[in-house]
Amino acid sequence: GAGLSVMSDRVGIVTINAGNEAQDPLTQSWNRFIPSVSYNIGLDKKFRQVVSIGVQYGLTSVRYSGSAKRQELDILGQANPDGPRFMNADGISSNYGSINVGVTYRSVVSKTAELELGAAVMHLQSPTFAVPMGQPAPVYRRINIHGRYRLQSSKQLVIEPALYATFQGPQNNIQAQLRTEYKLKPKSDIALIAGLGYRLGDAPQFLTGARYKDWLISLSYDHALTDASDISPHKIELGATKIFTVNKRPEVTPTLYCPRM
Repeated sequence: GAGLSVMSDRVGIVTINAGNEAQDPLTQSWNRFIPSVSYNIGLDKKFRQVVSIGVQYGLTSVRYSGSAKRQELDILGQANPDGPRFMNADGISSNYGSINVGVTYRSVVSKTAELELGAAVMHLQSPTFAVPMGQPAPVYRRINIHGRYRLQSSKQLVIEPALYATFQGPQNNIQAQLRTEYKLKPKSDIALIAGLGYRLGDAPQFLTGARYKDWLISLSYDHALTDASDISPHKIELGATKIFTVNKRPEVTPTLYCPRM
């Protein structure tokens, strides 16, 4: 298998004024281009149990703009009250590449249920993140773990609970979600998606979208309930996935039998 992930993430941080002087909000932009390849190993003849091994090489570009980057001493309340509270971050950018590897196990539990478990390590070689006039900093390895159970409860309804956890350096993020898919008609190719999720200790999530044949469109929204809400309270994510399948007809060498035998 082969795939390509393209991601663009833009965050604008709203800050307070310094001495009644208006400051431009700091904007952080992340752009990622990640091609990947995988190899699928069937553990039985009918491919009801499959192990997939994948490798990615991702290219990441980070850019900052605006002049409202608060200094660390100011955030801690230790800055000189007569000194500047903000630093000019306009034009700061950096690029780096990283190697990611992962493995996924899929099993057809029954005629109406599937189980998927997976784990991955990102930034395997610990690339360096460097900005002009700054000290290079390593990008910590990131460990991702996920699991989902997909149950076809009726001809029109699918229930899918999922759990996702990620660990990177001193940080961690654990999410639990329950998503449903509902077909408008039993034999329809269109299914509507709705669900709820929660990022532990941080934010509730609202999920929606639609599935059409091999296309999957997902939209999510979450609202931070902790101190992070002062920086970025609202988050909206839009994703699109398409699976391409190429069926190759096997080449069979014809065998001729003698009619007299």
